[in-house]
Amino acid sequence: MLKKLKALFAGAAIASSTTVADDRPPVDVNTPVTNPSLVAAIQRLKADSGNEAKDALLIELNKANFLVAIFSDEMHASEPDGDGKVTVEKDSIIKVLNTSDGNGSMYLPLFTDWEAIGKYIDQPVNTLIFPSQDAWHWALNMGEYHGVVINPAEDALPLSRAQIEYLANQITANK
Repeated sequence: MLKKLKALFAGAAIASSTTVADDRPPVDVNTPVTNPSLVAAIQRLKADSGNEAKDALLIELNKANFLVAIFSDEMHASEPDGDGKVTVEKDSIIKVLNTSDGNGSMYLPLFTDWEAIGKYIDQPVNTLIFPSQDAWHWALNMGEYHGVVINPAEDALPLSRAQIEYLANQITANK
């Protein structure tokens, strides 16, 4: 059973996860995050545990953009500029939704879309958008995470630190 937790991170910690590969376009924040190919690959793996299904899942995991749920009630931001961009102020506290297993081990929940968030939490949240590379970096370096769990409310896909390291290395190897 997974338990929902809030973890506190200063606004400066969020900025450390902004590495973007030169060959990857920036995330368009005006387009809703959906991952139908990843959701289909997760579904396929439930019915077919063959190597082809596993390989397809690995590819989709590294192509995905994930939503990370945050509570922004203590986040202070500037007014939007002409391009709609805001700056998170230094004294901000951004609370990242975390989850834990029955042993108390903490996991970062990643969501494929807003519908998956709605199935997991009934409180109002905002989100950060993490391309897979940034999600893997965050899970490995920004806390005491034992892994991630994708869509924890339904068809949950838990990934251990070793699996995340493998995925991160695949991105690096394919550059």
